[in-house]
Amino acid sequence: MIRIKAIRGKRDAEKLVRSMNVDEVVVNLLSDKQRFYVFQIEKLPPAAVNIIKQMALARGTDAVIHRDVITCRADKTDVVLSGTKKEFEYIASSLKNQPFGLGKITGQIVNLIECLEQEKTPE
Repeated sequence: MIRIKAIRGKRDAEKLVRSMNVDEVVVNLLSDKQRFYVFQIEKLPPAAVNIIKQMALARGTDAVIHRDVITCRADKTDVVLSGTKKEFEYIASSLKNQPFGLGKITGQIVNLIECLEQEKTPE
């Protein structure tokens, strides 16, 4: 039997991990890997989208981008970024000092994840 497990925050992930009788030492590490997020970042210049895509791929996740980003024919476009909490932490820290407004986006990603982790509604 296969069951779908809905993980809505840190507590759900920790509860699931603990239910598998793992050593308490790894609960936090493993629960971080169980939380998966998908964010749509809107109206970015192609250069910023390319940087996000590269960071995502470097971390082993991916980003959905407009086909014309690679040719720079897209003026402004959205990017859909998905990954685990751990992957987003890496991506956010990597984007922090990048140009094209990516530092500001980093703060927004961190804020969204914090809200989701605490099961609060993002502002």
